[in-house]
Amino acid sequence: MTTVRDIADFVRIINEQPEWNDTIRGILLGRELLELPQRFAEFVRVTEENNRLVAERLGRLESDVAELKSDMSDMKTDMAEMKTDMADVKADLSEIKDWRDQTTLRLDRIEGRLGNLEGAELERRVHSDIANIASRWLGLNRVRIMQSRIVARSPEFQDIIDDAEEQNLITYEQGDHLEQTDIIVSARRRSDREPVHLAIEVSRTIGDHDIARANERAQSLSAIFATPAISVVVGGNISQSQQELADGFGVRAIILPRLAA
Repeated sequence: MTTVRDIADFVRIINEQPEWNDTIRGILLGRELLELPQRFAEFVRVTEENNRLVAERLGRLESDVAELKSDMSDMKTDMAEMKTDMADVKADLSEIKDWRDQTTLRLDRIEGRLGNLEGAELERRVHSDIANIASRWLGLNRVRIMQSRIVARSPEFQDIIDDAEEQNLITYEQGDHLEQTDIIVSARRRSDREPVHLAIEVSRTIGDHDIARANERAQSLSAIFATPAISVVVGGNISQSQQELADGFGVRAIILPRLAA
């Protein structure tokens, strides 16, 4: 039996019996303190593992960031190229617009020339048959063309218009409009042998403007010559609404199907 009388005996016994150390340590420290080194070692291991995982994730993130920066750089390059392409496209569109505008202008000029040629041809055909038209449709004879695209205004007729403007029978604007009239004719009615004048507008398809011009210019002729004046539109066709408009203005509409071709 080992007797412990004081702490010195206790220390001596422990030194003489080293196999008792673990038992005594367990009694003195308790299980939690004894397991502390193992837990600390586990903590260190887990911490190191976590650090390794964090380091790997940081490495991946750094790689992803580097790739993202590279992608952003490529995107900036692409955007710069796109801006350049857009500038080129805008320049091309501007050139196309200029070309389109020039083409449209040329086409308008061509259409205008064709329209003038067509109008001149129609007026020539009416001009060549005006005596027959005036006789058949209007009951007139002694037809004389005073002005057309083929027959220029005579000095005598011009003097008459100038005198009418000076006497305020017509305005200068009305005088200019008379100069633009397709055909101006003097004639005589067979029924009463009274002199009359005709303001004739010629068009393949008779429109509102043809009717209005013929009416206004016939009024000017009536004011100048103090004789009846007949407003006439001659064409290849006329719609029902235009016919009603002509009737309302008292404008004679003469339709010659051959002019529609």
